[in-house]
Amino acid sequence: MLEWLLPEYEVYSVYQKYPGNLYEYPALRFAQWFSLFYNKSIILYVHTKGAANKGKHQEEVRLLWKHEFTYPRNKLYIWTLKNNLSDISLPFRNGTCTWFNGMFISRRAFSKINKIKFIGLRHYYESLFRYTNKENNIRLKGILNDSISPYKVFSQVKEFLKYYETIKKNDFY
Repeated sequence: MLEWLLPEYEVYSVYQKYPGNLYEYPALRFAQWFSLFYNKSIILYVHTKGAANKGKHQEEVRLLWKHEFTYPRNKLYIWTLKNNLSDISLPFRNGTCTWFNGMFISRRAFSKINKIKFIGLRHYYESLFRYTNKENNIRLKGILNDSISPYKVFSQVKEFLKYYETIKKNDFY
């Protein structure tokens, strides 16, 4: 991921010791702190997607992120935040579930929630803004699909990857 992130972003890597039982807490807490402390209006948050526990879809999700979070596609995500149309923009969402937790998060979103705390449940962090959004009205926008069920999200990843490959073959990309 660093191969395509470093040319476009200032990257901060957050590590934790094996077996990684803190899940995404250290990285999300760092992103929140960094955004608020340094007054950064937009943070791109991505994680390694299965560095410790390989699954069949992680590589596909990382490839989708590569297409969506680099120029020119990344401008769609940033535009929604800069124009105050959302507080978080990401490829897929279902309500407040941030599928795969690759997303652009605004300072507004981080400032509307309390300090992120450690919760010992892996999937908690994919719904972090659900649990912290009771009265804060954090707006999320799925750019590729704004309301996708868990049963269809992986098939949509595959569809978009086929689409990108078609564009690449036709020299449109």
